[in-house]
Amino acid sequence: AVACGGSNSFLLTQEGEVFLFGSLRPPGGDPDHVRWLWGHGCRSAASRVARIAAGWRHCLLLTQEGAVFALGDDEYSQCAGRGAGDTAIPMPTGQAVAGVAAGACHSVAWDCAGAAFVWGHGGNGRLGLGSSQHCRSPTQVELGEAVSTAGCGSNFTIFVTRQGGSLWACGGNRYGQLGLGPDLTAREAPSQLDLPRDGEIVVGLSCGVNHALCLTRPRTPHGLGTERPVAWAWGCSASGQCGRAAGERRNLPPPERRPSPEPLVDFLGPS
Repeated sequence: AVACGGSNSFLLTQEGEVFLFGSLRPPGGDPDHVRWLWGHGCRSAASRVARIAAGWRHCLLLTQEGAVFALGDDEYSQCAGRGAGDTAIPMPTGQAVAGVAAGACHSVAWDCAGAAFVWGHGGNGRLGLGSSQHCRSPTQVELGEAVSTAGCGSNFTIFVTRQGGSLWACGGNRYGQLGLGPDLTAREAPSQLDLPRDGEIVVGLSCGVNHALCLTRPRTPHGLGTERPVAWAWGCSASGQCGRAAGERRNLPPPERRPSPEPLVDFLGPS
């Protein structure tokens, strides 16, 4: 597996070792060399790393045992005071952690029961805790639905709940990156998007600095349908990062923002 941060890149091997390209403050980095960062030789790691989430100057490592470690800059407590990676971040749950995500300066984790926890920079309400205060330790987000995955942009967070049946977003919204329509007000508590459509579920989600992409596909009584997934994009689109939506002509400058999710016409299946 691979992950890209603000000024760094990470490679996760099948043996659960992690290698660093670029810089991470601390423990630093060298753009001319690949640096071994984590693995069997690290005495504090009880098991192999299963997933990596990369922020601007920090990263989260999720082990196969469901523990979360952090490395890097902790200026806004995005590493919960454990940026040296010598001890796991304490989680207020008795369940193993199932996934992690990292924004520029904030962090998210969710456990096997679907409870989501956030910490770090709280500006614009990106933590979804009802304020813009920073948070020094993992705190549960009240969503009322089980979280199955999440994604972080620079100053916003998107949660996927009900096994792909719902999307919720919070945080900065200057470019419409929350996908909530023309009201570009920041949200300090998670708000639900009008996506996925009836009969569909979200099967993929990724967040850029100020935009987001997701994939949806029909759900049938026997599981997922065989139709081609639909790609959706919203948020900052000034550089074309949101692709082309219906009504947007080729060879013309893209709109500055797309405040609502739109399907990408170049990837739609034949009608």
